[in-house]
Amino acid sequence: MDFTNAYIQERRPKASGTIAAFHRALELKPDFAEAHSNLINCMNCDERYSQQSIFAESRRWEAAHAIPGRARPSATATGRRRLAGRRLP
Repeated sequence: MDFTNAYIQERRPKASGTIAAFHRALELKPDFAEAHSNLINCMNCDERYSQQSIFAESRRWEAAHAIPGRARPSATATGRRRLAGRRLP
């Protein structure tokens, strides 16, 4: 195992704990948009979450926090897209 993989493996439990903390924050305060957004960002950096599950969570964010009537920018319009191999630091 090279250094990068070892570093990622060592950090993975911390990422899981962060994701769990965001889930807990949303249980306590469902309208906490920033925590919900951060949850999605963490999921996007964790290979254990599929594109489908990230998309489903994004739709839940939209249903809970989006401003009615405001158009959603596309992922390519904002320059944000999932990058292969991207990990949490």
